[in-house]
This record gives sequence, C-alpha cells and structure tokens, in this order.
Amino acid sequence: MSEDQKQVGFLRRMIAQGEKFLGKLQKQEKTSRERWTKRYRRYNDSAAKLASLKSTATKKADELRKVILNWQDESAELTRERDAKRAAMRREEEVLQQRRVELAVLEERMRNLSAQTDRIVEQVFALNDTSVAALNARNDFLSANVYHLLLDSDGNLRSQVTLDSSDGKCRVVALVNHLSRIDAAFAGEAKEHIDRFLARFSETSVTGQDPQVLSLIEMLKTILIEKISFKVGPALYQFLSVEINPEVFPELQSAQHLLRNSLRSEKTNSYVRLYRRESRDKPWVEVKLT
Repeated sequence: MSEDQKQVGFLRRMIAQGEKFLGKLQKQEKTSRERWTKRYRRYNDSAAKLASLKSTATKKADELRKVILNWQDESAELTRERDAKRAAMRREEEVLQQRRVELAVLEERMRNLSAQTDRIVEQVFALNDTSVAALNARNDFLSANVYHLLLDSDGNLRSQVTLDSSDGKCRVVALVNHLSRIDAAFAGEAKEHIDRFLARFSETSVTGQDPQVLSLIEMLKTILIEKISFKVGPALYQFLSVEINPEVFPELQSAQHLLRNSLRSEKTNSYVRLYRRESRDKPWVEVKLT
C-alpha cells in the first residue's frame, strides 16, 4: 500500500469519526433548544396563571412568582449551553470540511497518477507488440531470403555469409552458432584416469612441495562438475593445452588425450549481425539489434 493510499484511509476514518461526533453535538444542541422551549412555555404558563389568581398571597402564587423571577437566569444559562453546542458544531464542521477538501484533492491526484500509469503501461505494451511484430517479420524475412545462403552448392553449412549493399555502406552478416559438448564415452574413460591421478596425489601430501601438481589439482577441480562430468569452458581448454609428461603423470596424459577426442562442435540456430558506415573508407560500426 502506497503512502497516498494510507493517507486516504486515515482521512476517511477521521471524517467518519468527525461526522459521528458532529451528530452527537447536533443531538445535544437540539436537546438544549427543546429544554429552553419547554422552560419558556412554563414561564408563560406561570405568568398567565398568576395573573388569573384571585389571591396572590397563597403558596401556589409564590411558586408561580418563583418560576417567573428565575426565568431570566435560567434562560441565559440554557442559551449559553445551546450556543456552546453550536460553536462546537461549527468547529467540527470546519475541521470536517478541511479534511473533505484534503481527501478530494488527494483522491484526484491519485486518479491522475493512476490514469498516467495506465497510459504508460498501455503505451509500453503497444510499443512492445510493435517491436515483437517487427522482430518476427525480420526473422521470417531472414529465414526465407538469407539463412538459406549459408548452405553451399554441396549442401554443407557455412560458418557465415556476408552481404554488402552496392554503395558499400550497409552490411549483413549471417552466422551459425556453435555449441561445444563432450562425448560421454570418452569423458567417462578420461574420468577414470583422472580418478587414478587424484588417488595417487592428494592435496595435503604435496602442499608446499610440488606447485605443478597443485596447479593440476586446482585445474581439475574447475573442470569437474561434482566429480561426475566435465564443464566446457576456458579452464578445460587450458587443461587441454598444458604439456603433461607422460612418464610423471601418465593418467593425466591419457585423460587429456581422451578429452581432446571427446570434444564435439554442433551448429545450432542462425543469426545475423548488421553493420553500417558513412562511406567506403570509413570503419564499419555494428548496428544494435533488439
């Protein structure tokens, strides 16, 4: 949840609480008005009854006079109580209005941001669809018009074909990926020879004594994957290029020979590289492909 969403939730809760509190104040203000009206009617009734009495020296007359005389103070007190409730209502209404405006501004900003985000997402997807369509169209054209040129007249697959425009400013180079792998049969036999070498030399027995053996052990750790297969990479080619004395390390010399014979190169998918230059005497600059 974003900070704006948290603020919206907070304002809505505060507005709901404020409206509830305002409702209580309105009920209290209404009660104050009703009490004033009720007491004012009692005052008028008392005045009318006192005026109709034949004798004003009775207990009842004293009670009526007391109601009449107390009315001014009672009316002032009830009025102050009512006005206090009305003032509290105005303050609460001002706070509520301020929060409603803040909420409206925040929600409008969030709607604008949401609309902007939708436009961005929609445009990115549209551009991506256009890019994918163009890429598919390019690949379809290359498959139909270029990649077949990688086959020579005898049907053999060339490693690459170069096509230059007549003005010498644009170049298309079609190539074939090569994937190196190790033949499992040769690799398994090479692994047996390496195991015999590792059994004959341990790292602890030669530490500080024979740097060549240590170097070979570290190299084997790099090309062995969990001691069950080999990893094709720079370390393997480095091992294959090392001159090994067959009299000192016959196991490694045999393993090296087997691994050289186990390497296989497979041609996989075709691809292109594009180049452009300003004129024939300028260098080629590779064009970025999507």
